[in-house]
Amino acid sequence: MKDIIPPCTNVKQSRLLVQVGIDPNTADMVYYFDHGELLIPNAKLISGRVKHDIPDWNNDTFLPAWSLTALLNLLPETLLYDTDDEGFTADGYDLVIKGQGNRISYSDGDKSVFDSGIQLNLLNAAVETVVWLARDLAWFDPE
Repeated sequence: MKDIIPPCTNVKQSRLLVQVGIDPNTADMVYYFDHGELLIPNAKLISGRVKHDIPDWNNDTFLPAWSLTALLNLLPETLLYDTDDEGFTADGYDLVIKGQGNRISYSDGDKSVFDSGIQLNLLNAAVETVVWLARDLAWFDPE
């Protein structure tokens, strides 16, 4: 049986994305907790009104969750990056969807710059990619 893409990041992935600095306002779903207990096990879609009704993401009541679409919207189409020894330009990313696994990769010509590795589904590959952009490249840091 082929693995189905989950509707959104799970609680652990959502917490990781918040921890690495992803803006909660880029999420399109939310988990709701009451006194630490998860009341809505499947994240619900955030409408514009509901999103504005959440006064503070920094509490234990709401946890943002990202759909695959929301995560893919965070990925840069062109990636310019310089290191001490070399620089690269990756024009776009590749999505590889196969029966044995899924991956997202950036490459500079023939050289692979980043590869999420084979993941169970594309959402997991997108989480790995966004975390890499945040941790290793500080891509989402305000300038």
